[in-house]
Amino acid sequence: MKYPKALHSFIRFAKQRAQELFSQYHHVENLPGPNVLVLAPHPDDDVFGCGGTIIKHIRLGHKVSIAYLCQGDKGVAHLGTSDASKIRKQEAINAASILGLSHEHLFFMDNFDHELNDSTKVIDSVNTIIRQCTPNIIYLPSFIDQHVDHIAANAIISRCGLGDIWIAGYEVWTPQLPNRIVDISDVMEIKIEAMKAHSSQIAMLNYCDAITSLNKYRACLYPKEKFEYAESFLMLRAKEYCDLYRVFMIP
Repeated sequence: MKYPKALHSFIRFAKQRAQELFSQYHHVENLPGPNVLVLAPHPDDDVFGCGGTIIKHIRLGHKVSIAYLCQGDKGVAHLGTSDASKIRKQEAINAASILGLSHEHLFFMDNFDHELNDSTKVIDSVNTIIRQCTPNIIYLPSFIDQHVDHIAANAIISRCGLGDIWIAGYEVWTPQLPNRIVDISDVMEIKIEAMKAHSSQIAMLNYCDAITSLNKYRACLYPKEKFEYAESFLMLRAKEYCDLYRVFMIP
């Protein structure tokens, strides 16, 4: 497929800009706040992808809200949609409580798994949550995270009214090329406890070992400081993040 010359120039610029940003990979000592919104496509992605960072935000006195875009209805193989959704919702509430969040800071949007899309209805719902939470930073799965609902979350956020806020892509399924790292060594035990609250998921796949290993990997390979566990992010201003997402999605 051939692209116009202007598009080729933009792609080259985006790649160059990405390289510049990635070369500034560093430890985030002062997390952006005071209002934080986490988008979790399913009722566990928040804990797996950025649970330690959520705890650190809360300890800083920041107001953290979590929006679960899908029900998790396809996440319990032996159960039907309704029963699976109820279990996943309760697990999310339990896990969030371990992190330090009460039910009133949780939003359940109840879209079906594998059917999340950037329809006007979904975008309007997310925009309503954004207006209510007035976040300074939004966390969501990285746009390279290889799950259909995780990619859809990026399509949705790219069409929302964001202004000049931070967007931080976290990793669950697919290691990304990050530019920010958060030391979560002192809260890792709490994160593991919160991960275990998603018992229906741990029973099917050993997420605890996978995510703990990922967090240890990120810490071990950070060259500037010594951490035991860390979460990494692609953290950019909203416009730059959305521009990179759109370039990435070009076939």
